[in-house]
Amino acid sequence: MCNPDIILVRAGTDPVKWADVISAIEVKWRDQPDLLQKAIGQLADVAALVFHYQPDRQWFPCLSLCRTSLHMSVFTRGGSLHTVPLDLHKDVAQFTKVMNYFTQTEFGWLGYDWRTFMLRGQCWDPDVHFIRTLIIAIS
Repeated sequence: MCNPDIILVRAGTDPVKWADVISAIEVKWRDQPDLLQKAIGQLADVAALVFHYQPDRQWFPCLSLCRTSLHMSVFTRGGSLHTVPLDLHKDVAQFTKVMNYFTQTEFGWLGYDWRTFMLRGQCWDPDVHFIRTLIIAIS
């Protein structure tokens, strides 16, 4: 079973299902290349499940935190992209921007394509507007 360390979902989502996951973070206590690869592999498994249960997702941005090094990964249906590490002690402003991206941005910037699907009815509707309230669930 795939259990991410931290997930981002809408507030009030209970129980959480794969169709509800907005993003995920894998946490490792040491910054070692093998642990980073393990975290990326775990995030790839999460992304595969998200893509299966969310047909309106075009990409899935997520994070891996290895000690104080934060890596962003973006998975698409055709591959993945991974950033260079961000040192949390040296780049506090950048860390804040990354967290704001995940918690404050519009869903379109998190990989959702509302032009194709909507939550109810699975049909195109240009007048659909979603109200977003997010919580972070830590497992």
